Amino acid sequence: MEQKKSIKGIRIRTVNYSMIAISSVLYVLLIVATINASKEYKTMVTATDEYIDSQSYAAQIADGSNYLTEQNPALCDDNGSHVHGGLFY
Repeated sequence: MEQKKSIKGIRIRTVNYSMIAISSVLYVLLIVATINASKEYKTMVTATDEYIDSQSYAAQIADGSNYLTEQNPALCDDNGSHVHGGLFY
């Protein structure tokens, strides 16, 4: 009669279960990272839109200021100083 030799080692089933568990954890971490990146992207887009709006508002204010300055040149003396009712600013 032949005796079966006992081979000690790791079973393939155990290795498969371990790989599935590690892959599942990495998959969850990837989903969390993707969600965080999406939130950060939305925050960046909002900040960029606010910056563009503020630049537009600043340009409108500068245009309005230039318009008011040029609207009545009679209120400026020869040196370019503003005169209002005989008062110099």
